[in-house]
Amino acid sequence: GSEVAAPPPADESVILGHAGAAGRVQGLVRRLDHYSDAAALRPGEVLVTQLTNIGWTPLFPRAGAIVTDLGAPLSHAAIVARELGIPAVVGCGDATARLRTGDRVDVDGAAGRVTVLARAGVVDAGGKGYVFILEATLSVLRGEAYAPEVQPNKGGAFEVNEHADFAAFS
Repeated sequence: GSEVAAPPPADESVILGHAGAAGRVQGLVRRLDHYSDAAALRPGEVLVTQLTNIGWTPLFPRAGAIVTDLGAPLSHAAIVARELGIPAVVGCGDATARLRTGDRVDVDGAAGRVTVLARAGVVDAGGKGYVFILEATLSVLRGEAYAPEVQPNKGGAFEVNEHADFAAFS
């Protein structure tokens, strides 16, 4: 018999859905599981949620893009996003399970694609990562104990321990 090659592994950094509203935006994810958390959405963040309804409409002008688990091109999220000119990808199925607040993503509304550019808590060594290396070096030079909260990660990045407080570097 003939053998069929196994499909290539899925790209975990890509989330596919329906084209809800055209446009392309890069931004930080703000995952909202409940409307009661709406005050946390900052201007320009990518709103990621299960679905929206009319009650969510006031949040849309604040969002850089909309990504939902449920929905189709005629869903609430898609229609309002198109009216306001905000990119949207709807009906992704598992966006809220795969994205977390702080992830940096590229939302391509016309293609129905969300691409994870950087995970929350991972800092590129070519940028802010050097700040953490400097902090560690200075601690050692001052004779202070240094408990590393930043671990080397593959690809020249550093992963931030969940107990680290790096708000000052954001």
